[in-house]
Amino acid sequence: MTAATPREEYERRESRHQQGVADAARLEEKISRARLGLALVAVLIAWLAFGLSRLSPWWLMAPAAAFAALLVFHARVRRRRARAERVVAFYQRGLARLDGKWAGAGRSGTRFRDPHHAYAGDLDLFGEGSLFELLCAARTSMGEDTLAAWLLAPADPASVRARQEAVQALTPDLDLREDLAILGEEVAATVHRDTLATLAAPAHPPAMGLRLGAAALSAVTLLAFASWAAGWAPPILALAALAIQGVVAWRLQGHVRDADRAVAGHGPDLERVAEVLARFERAPLGSPLLDRLHADLVTEGRRPSQTVRALRVWVDLLDSRRNQFFVPFALLTMWGVHCALAIEDWRARHGASVEAWLAAVGHLEALCSLAGFAWEHPADVYPIVEEGEARFEAEALGHPSSPRSAACATTWRSAAPPAS
Repeated sequence: MTAATPREEYERRESRHQQGVADAARLEEKISRARLGLALVAVLIAWLAFGLSRLSPWWLMAPAAAFAALLVFHARVRRRRARAERVVAFYQRGLARLDGKWAGAGRSGTRFRDPHHAYAGDLDLFGEGSLFELLCAARTSMGEDTLAAWLLAPADPASVRARQEAVQALTPDLDLREDLAILGEEVAATVHRDTLATLAAPAHPPAMGLRLGAAALSAVTLLAFASWAAGWAPPILALAALAIQGVVAWRLQGHVRDADRAVAGHGPDLERVAEVLARFERAPLGSPLLDRLHADLVTEGRRPSQTVRALRVWVDLLDSRRNQFFVPFALLTMWGVHCALAIEDWRARHGASVEAWLAAVGHLEALCSLAGFAWEHPADVYPIVEEGEARFEAEALGHPSSPRSAACATTWRSAAPPAS
């Protein structure tokens, strides 16, 4: 069986996901009609219950529960449709590159322009229609920064060969590039690197005695209130416990404020970061560079996606204290203090690893950008980089963003150092 060309594979996948978009749209329409029907049923039950007294008002619980379930299902279908639309856009960008119609539609990298750089302007590295726009499939700032750094600075022969081996290992994995593009786009849409940098801020772990003491005080307060409610203790005991806890909570408010500034409200953002890290963890090994990047992700034998999701749980718990129905219990238990101390402990244990995780993701996105170019241009060769005397030799040389027919057929030999 003949392997599909890049164009055929892109078209096949685009068509499949276009069908997914259409299916999700039809399902959304059915859900909307079902919600309207449930609303009419609820009106009918309300008329029978309150107008004619033929039914118990408790019958309204059935359509209300069904309506709530439809809301949850509808949200999932909308997310599925949005993801399918992003995948379609990913393959449409690929087809545009193959057609030579990509200029002005991608990441131009203008922010990396340096008018004093030795060769960036001559080689048209950044800007509309630039080499960066052609190559860059990174959707996060970390990936863009890494790719730009590689284009702007020479690398030693060993580093060049390591990147080439990694790119060759990643080139066939179109599924990985699709997943990283979609997940990275979701991260780029909502997550700012400055937000993640707050996790890496230096933090001292709270003393274990402090955490245990706070937990014991909350347990005593709950026990005092339970005893009062059961008639086993006078109310003054419960009020005294609550007062003591209030003073302690007030003294520890600095921890809560620090946690709020660092992570409050960023639970969904952390989940998206965890999804990108999880996809990276499943990426195929196959080169020493990829092996090293995977090794950089491991902290205390635990995968970073699990570690970030553990923080996401604490962030959600911290945010829950703002729910008006949960406020009484939060006040009764020093909820914010416990969550803040747990978050502070996480930052002390794992905050220093955040930069390494982000750097690893940036490296993988940059490598996948080069792998995508290699997959779309299978006839292009990898340069041979050797140690020793600095010299440059090339045949049929051409700029990657120029039409293939524009490659120069002359053999070039120069004493200039090889480009990285």
